[in-house]
Amino acid sequence: MHPADSYIVLLNYNSWQDTIECIESLLKQKYEGIYHIVVVDNASTNDSREQLLNWACTVTPLRGIDYSHLLYQEGQFIHVNVKSHATISFVWSQFNGGFAYGNNIGIRYSNLNSSDHFIWLLNNDTIAMEDTLQQLVSFYIAQNKIKKTGLVGCLQRYYHDPELVQTMYGKFNTWLGLPREHGAGQPVAAVNEIIDQQIDYLSGACLLTHTEVLKEVGLLCEDYFLFYEELDFARRLQKAGFSLAYCPTTSILHKHGASINGLTKGGATPFADFHHFRSEFIFVRKHYRSYLPMYLFVCGLQLTNRVIKGRFKNIPYMIKGVEAGLSHKHGQHQHPE
Repeated sequence: MHPADSYIVLLNYNSWQDTIECIESLLKQKYEGIYHIVVVDNASTNDSREQLLNWACTVTPLRGIDYSHLLYQEGQFIHVNVKSHATISFVWSQFNGGFAYGNNIGIRYSNLNSSDHFIWLLNNDTIAMEDTLQQLVSFYIAQNKIKKTGLVGCLQRYYHDPELVQTMYGKFNTWLGLPREHGAGQPVAAVNEIIDQQIDYLSGACLLTHTEVLKEVGLLCEDYFLFYEELDFARRLQKAGFSLAYCPTTSILHKHGASINGLTKGGATPFADFHHFRSEFIFVRKHYRSYLPMYLFVCGLQLTNRVIKGRFKNIPYMIKGVEAGLSHKHGQHQHPE
């Protein structure tokens, strides 16, 4: 495998300021190949689309680059203003189908233009270092020579406290069904001392893969609206014989939660709890069905925790989320409520 074109997919929902700041960092990438930025707007309800296009109209001529604008409706890309060799492409989704749905639109768009390229799924509330893409791609190529590699991630530092680790990679407790961010809260200076070999999943905020991988395992599973997409993708990769790898030579800054409008700040909101438990039980039924009784017991403990903390509004949403996850049929989209 040799360096090829790379497509960077950003998903925007009501957070155009974050998206623009992220794009600005991506335009500074020092990359040996050619890279394209694909911004998918997941049916924002504010003026994100207008703001993003206004920014593009103003900035791209000054940078000497072009941008394209497309619609995605009923599985089809509709050209509005398409430029060949555009550095940035804006794609407006017809509806908000969630994290996996929106990212898959970006991946499908990249496949219209190339069948052999890297794909970097990046949260729009992140800032990339100037070498991040190059380091991720170089590391992927090197790892793939050693063993069949499907996915690469890197260190994520807190945007507002860059010397603190937000996550390195993920661990999953099979018995209890609890994911855990390895390294979270540790000082960045201590990262090299806590690296180990067990990587159960990589954070969905920063995932580098390749078209050859997706041809074998498929796109992200759209059964999930929020949460557990990266765990599902990791399990499918591992079952197909791919390894997951952590690149120790670069990092990103992550605002953590801004991409879902702060749902993870100050405790989960009812909306977040609903989708967390819905996604958890879709995931469990798909990959760990024999552990279902234990996971239901743990869920009961988590519900008790909400009661103790006085978050009574969350309880019916948790219960509805569990019910929705247990009754979910593959291929059903869950629209936000």
